[in-house]
Amino acid sequence: MRVGFDCEDSLMLQWNKMPAVKNYEVAALDNNQFVPLAFGPDSALVLDKATLKGNTLALQPYFDGGKPAIRSYSVDYTTQLAGCFLRTFTALPQPPDGIALHATLGTTYGVEQVTFERFDGVNYSAIGTTPTTQTTVGLVDASPREGLNLHRVRLTLSNGGTVVSDEVANLYLRELPYLVFPNPVASDEPLGIVVRDAGASDTRVELYNRDGSLVFSQYLLSGEEYVTLHNVTPGLYLFAISTGTGIHRGKLVVR
Repeated sequence: MRVGFDCEDSLMLQWNKMPAVKNYEVAALDNNQFVPLAFGPDSALVLDKATLKGNTLALQPYFDGGKPAIRSYSVDYTTQLAGCFLRTFTALPQPPDGIALHATLGTTYGVEQVTFERFDGVNYSAIGTTPTTQTTVGLVDASPREGLNLHRVRLTLSNGGTVVSDEVANLYLRELPYLVFPNPVASDEPLGIVVRDAGASDTRVELYNRDGSLVFSQYLLSGEEYVTLHNVTPGLYLFAISTGTGIHRGKLVVR
């Protein structure tokens, strides 16, 4: 038995049908005894959570003629991480193709369609919609924004409701060779550095003051990293990002 969805007011349970089994009983553990909640031939059940006295549930199959089979292992539905229809949502950069979006549902029951959305700077806009025929859905956002991208997924339910995921942030570079942010930056604030061609060899960021003296140097372990400018006093600096394919230069203001 598995949890299809775990919403604020309702809970869905699912299980695989078994050979020669005619009916199934779902029971809840109450005062060390299993109390029947529902009985019938279906392989799914939606429960009103207000009627539940506990979190532990079990499934009892019954053969034709009424003989019971072995009861299943009990399940604490609150530990199954099922979510309210939506189990997981991920957004992973895959340059140069775009950002791969992937959603996993606990069940297709009650879900009419899945819509992937991207923030356009003002609102979230749909970039792809698909009817729900399976519990895993995905697409590639082939036109992400240069720099910061925010994505989310929206489930449209058959009862007219919606379920919206948390937003997922990614930094994506297709045209720009690098991105340094925020600028200006406080000396105790993480400085984000994204380098498109990082990984060819050692990548290093350096800061020089107006006199040309090196005041900060650090190797980057990946193409997207955050550094803290310890002991760098406020002022205007020149930065140099060295990669295996060249050096990127610019100005940085430290507040």
